[in-house]
Amino acid sequence: MPSRLPLAPLLGALIHLTRYEPAATDAQAALLAAIRGFLDDGPLRIRAESEALLFNEESISLKLPGATVLNEQLLLHGLSSVELPAATDEADLLRLARVLAGFAGTYSSFQDVVAAMGASAERIRLVAAEDQLGVQKVSARATGDSAAQKARQRDALEIRLGDAEAISLDPAAAGAPEVELPAEMPTRERPALGAILTRGRAAVAQEDWNGVLDAALQLIEAEDEAPSDRTGQTYRLELKRLVTQDHLGMLARLAHGERRQEVVGVLRRFGNAGTETLVELLVSAPDLSERRSYYTAITQMRAGAEAIFGRLEHPLWYVVRNAAELCGDMEISDAVPALGRQIRHPDERVRKSVAAALGRIGTPLALQWVRKMLADAEPAVCRQALVHLGGPVARELVSAIAELLDRETTIEVQREALLALGRIGSEDAIAVLAAWAAPTSKRFGRNPLPLRLFAVKGLALAGPGAEAALSTLSRDEAMEIRAPASEALAALRP
Repeated sequence: MPSRLPLAPLLGALIHLTRYEPAATDAQAALLAAIRGFLDDGPLRIRAESEALLFNEESISLKLPGATVLNEQLLLHGLSSVELPAATDEADLLRLARVLAGFAGTYSSFQDVVAAMGASAERIRLVAAEDQLGVQKVSARATGDSAAQKARQRDALEIRLGDAEAISLDPAAAGAPEVELPAEMPTRERPALGAILTRGRAAVAQEDWNGVLDAALQLIEAEDEAPSDRTGQTYRLELKRLVTQDHLGMLARLAHGERRQEVVGVLRRFGNAGTETLVELLVSAPDLSERRSYYTAITQMRAGAEAIFGRLEHPLWYVVRNAAELCGDMEISDAVPALGRQIRHPDERVRKSVAAALGRIGTPLALQWVRKMLADAEPAVCRQALVHLGGPVARELVSAIAELLDRETTIEVQREALLALGRIGSEDAIAVLAAWAAPTSKRFGRNPLPLRLFAVKGLALAGPGAEAALSTLSRDEAMEIRAPASEALAALRP
């Protein structure tokens, strides 16, 4: 198979171009076509190590133009490898380049990186590094005392395509497709502070919010790489001066688009105000697509929980529902009192979201409110109250769940109740499950087969404590019960 060595400058150039010249679509297209030509010969696995870069286990020198920036951007975002299938299309390659081009602090976790890839993550496989470089580690590395290290990082951000002539790109020598590198690709270091601010202010004046975002990201990167905290403070202050509260709202709107992760990276620097801005946009978003974008961005923010659960008192039902869902997704335990005040909200949709949020938060106080919601008149609310229950902390709810089973006739609620008992797995929970899995019960005389099957699934979830009950059921007269009980019993016995 031909060497993939010429891919290093191409990929490095694409990352650099995407980061600093996003409007240079012709140059992007030339690079993408050249990269895709190399992928026609088969899949490519790019693996990054602290001092090495490998293409399908072929070692690539980090002195090669583009190799260092590719290697460091992978490690920067916590990736050990990227696997590109044969003939990866150009849209997926461009999305990957945009994700890798993100500045330090753009992503807080591997899950954020995968989310930024969107549908491309279904085709391009990302593998997390065992020791991911988080935001703090990146900052520490960027502000270290080693002059050589700083010079290396600065050079890593410069892709000098002219230097690519030093490596053999001759198709006959490398066995690779002919490559034409765009001659107009500029050599560029990050601009000085004055230049960043001049461009940023011009972008504000022109209401070019993508330009403002670019300037903000450059200020953040400069702060991360500042040699001292005093110097870094200068960049922090200039960021706050450039992006006022009004501008913050306009920047936050870009979270509904491909630059969401970059927007989140900027908004995090504004703490509570950043979260508050996103919450306001979520509340007023006119369509579901926008609400999902802002919702996803909010779940990645680290501050401003009060801005979320403060909306639980809002007069509009959908605002309360959205806030409740966010509280659950982010497991904001401080929101429990405010959620508890909404358990009797007149809108069933709100109560469903409140029940799910309380169950997900799962603190003792939250479960006290869940107990009350198990008595809700709407089966859908009761079901949501059960879905996330489990573990020792919920054992105090076993009697309430047993009472719910005695009065409930909706099969979906009965199923969730029996599975919740299994996840709780306490002795009394297993006793309730055994009674419902038995052929007869006090309530029905003969237990319905569907409920017996759900009870067996619950016992399977309960673990070793349910072994005796499952052993009895493995000899049941009904084969529909014997088979799953025997299977669950076998799983418990090594």
